[in-house]
Amino acid sequence: MARASVIVRKWAVSHHVAGRPFRHEEAKGHNKIMNKTESVNGSTDIPSPGRSPSDLVDDIVAGLVHVKSLSKPNRAVYVEALSGEGYGPSEMAKLLRVTSKTIGRDICDLRAKHAVERSPKFVKETVGNLVRQADLTVRRLRRTVRREDTDPRDAIYAERECWQIWRELMEVLQKLGYLPTAALEVHGDITHQVALQVPSYQQLQEELGRIEKIQATSEEDEEAVMRLRSMRTKVERLAVAEEIQLLSVTKHEEQTDDRI
Repeated sequence: MARASVIVRKWAVSHHVAGRPFRHEEAKGHNKIMNKTESVNGSTDIPSPGRSPSDLVDDIVAGLVHVKSLSKPNRAVYVEALSGEGYGPSEMAKLLRVTSKTIGRDICDLRAKHAVERSPKFVKETVGNLVRQADLTVRRLRRTVRREDTDPRDAIYAERECWQIWRELMEVLQKLGYLPTAALEVHGDITHQVALQVPSYQQLQEELGRIEKIQATSEEDEEAVMRLRSMRTKVERLAVAEEIQLLSVTKHEEQTDDRI
C-alpha cells in the first residue's frame, strides 16, 4: 500500500488548485482504483493465461490467490496444476480451503475433460508422439554425456539406455502393427476329434447278434458267414482294447494321486 499512497500524494499535488488544501474526498475514487490495482497485482482469483503449472502452484503456496472466491472452473485450473506437481487431494483441499470431497469432484471432472475416444486419428497421433518422445530422450541423453568431463562409464551407461529406448520402441510399434514381426515356427501335436456317435461294444454285440439271426433263417451264404465271423472277432478285439485302455487310465490316475 506504500506505493499506492505515493501515487495518491502525487495525484493530490497535481490536482492542487490555487493553494486550496487537498480534500480526501477528491481522491476517494482514485483510492478505490489503486486498491483494485493492488488486488490484481498482488493476490487474485483468476489464473493468469500463459503461466506454467509450477508458477500457478507457487502462487497458491505463497498465498497470492484469493482461494475463497475461486470459481469452479478457476479452481479446476489450480487443482490440475497441483496434481501435476504431486500434491494429494488432502493437500490440495488444505491449500484451496475446500473439502476433500470437493477436490475429488474436481479431479473426476478433469478426468472426464481429458478423456479420449478410440479412433484411427488418435492412434496415429499417439504413435507419432511416442516416436518423437523417444527421439528427444535419446538426444538429451547423448547431449548430457557429450561433455569432456563425462565419466566413460556414464557415457557407456547412457548409450545402453539409448539402445534400450529404441528397442522398447520397436517392440511397441510391432505390437501396434506399425512394424512387421518375424514368423514364428510352431511345433506341436495336433489331435483332431470327429464328433461322431460311435456305438458302444454292447451295441455292436447286439447288432451283430441280430444280423446272425437273420442269416440263420435265410439261405446259406458262405461269404456272409465268413464276414460275420470276421466281424465277431474284430468286435471282441475292440472290447479287449477298450478294457486295456480303461485299465491304463486308472493306473495313471493312481500314480498321479500318489505323487501328490
